[in-house]
Amino acid sequence: MNQTISLPTSVFEEIVTRLNRLETIVFGKKQSQVTDENIKLSSAAKRRYKKMDEDIKNGKNIYTFNNKDSALKFLLS
Repeated sequence: MNQTISLPTSVFEEIVTRLNRLETIVFGKKQSQVTDENIKLSSAAKRRYKKMDEDIKNGKNIYTFNNKDSALKFLLS
């Protein structure tokens, strides 16, 4: 099962919201309100994130594993 799943941002945000609600119910934690913040990135950070985005699109530095043992072995090496 070597697949990369891409989710639209709205779907991802919905999943996070539902998981937060579930965590609140199950563990009794207070639900925190997330506010949208605009963060201004430096030009170096913009270049770094742009390069990371290009690397991901090109499949560079992306690792997939068939089972947890091979993933653990990779992480520990």
